[in-house]
Amino acid sequence: MPGVRQRRQNNMAAIVRRPESCILVRGLPLNEPENTDVTFWLHMYFTTPTIGGGKIDFVLRTEEGEAQIAFVEDSTVKKVLAHRRHVLKYWRLHDNQEVEIPLRVEPLSPEAGMLNRMLTHTEERLAEMRERVLALTHKLDNVTQEKEELRARIDELERRQGLSLDETARAMESENERLRKELYRKRHDLVAQKDRMRSKSYEMSHKPRGLAVIINNTKFLRLQERVGAEADTDRVASLFQQLDFDVVSHSNLDHAKMVDVFIQLGQADHSNYDCFVCCIMSHGTSSKVFSSNDVGIDICELMKHVKMERCPSLKGKPKLFFIQACQGEAVQGRALDNGTHDSKQFSFMSHEADIFLGLSTVSGFVSKRNCDGAPYIRFLTEVFGEFGHKLELMTMMGMICDQMNSQVGMVSSNHSTLTKDLYFPTN
Repeated sequence: MPGVRQRRQNNMAAIVRRPESCILVRGLPLNEPENTDVTFWLHMYFTTPTIGGGKIDFVLRTEEGEAQIAFVEDSTVKKVLAHRRHVLKYWRLHDNQEVEIPLRVEPLSPEAGMLNRMLTHTEERLAEMRERVLALTHKLDNVTQEKEELRARIDELERRQGLSLDETARAMESENERLRKELYRKRHDLVAQKDRMRSKSYEMSHKPRGLAVIINNTKFLRLQERVGAEADTDRVASLFQQLDFDVVSHSNLDHAKMVDVFIQLGQADHSNYDCFVCCIMSHGTSSKVFSSNDVGIDICELMKHVKMERCPSLKGKPKLFFIQACQGEAVQGRALDNGTHDSKQFSFMSHEADIFLGLSTVSGFVSKRNCDGAPYIRFLTEVFGEFGHKLELMTMMGMICDQMNSQVGMVSSNHSTLTKDLYFPTN
């Protein structure tokens, strides 16, 4: 979660100066695999109103098994400490198991705050010294290299002074041949490097490079109308046209039509495409999106129609799904305005490679929308529009999550079985 990490670095000094706004959490897991972000789940847990939590300034893992949490409001500390029992629940990604950990929550003493401040100051000074040493080392290497090159030129000039015209001509021809071979070698190395990068990335050579399908349900039988969401269709369509996709958009599809669209997609021939993209915008609940006649459709059931066994022409090709819909009724972070949810836990389980699923929220939580559409769709189209031709997919999704966190007070989530890097390069 890049935004949280950045605020943690920027606000370290603020934490230790205000120990009364901090708590110390003990009992965290030791040696947890890297793909489980315990810091993220701590952030989610201690913003929950049911335990007296509130807005967090940052979460700092001080050492294995401990963390410091600083709240924006000092009064939140008393509420959290008054809660009798704290249990952290999270999904451990490497074995897909839900874990419950009892936590010991204590106030952060002024003495601990002073020690942390001294430690932070020392670490900052050490980091500055490391940067200066690295800079000086780099300068020294450059000076040494320039000195060696200058010495070689002087030796060559001294050698040539005693040569005849014929010997000088032959020496120049030999030098030209050496430079020609060196240039050829560098070109060969550059081509080989590009080939290696290309082998680690999905092929994106066709034009158009894929089919982008947009489904935007804004009107329903009994569910609330998604006012302002119509503009999101144009945003997404414009983006994927810019990225060289064939774009097909649908609006207000009932259950039968939505399923039929995916059946036809699975039966279609995608041999002349490198990629498939689908963006669904609607109301939603746990693992589902709603059709215009208020039927909840399982997201994974829709996805299976374009998997390899039903759509062989998409075998080995990336299949991207972006979902703007609630995945529950809980509210992330600060409270949302009434009437602006897409509401009524999501478990993405795919036994097939080359699939990416991006959700506008996390499992069990609502998704934000306003009168001008959804922030997730806006950030998605802005980031892809600016960086889609040069940055890798997961890098851009991280940027989108950071913007959701810093500007909306919520986070999006991503689930992937992609086996290679994915770029949308300019052909």
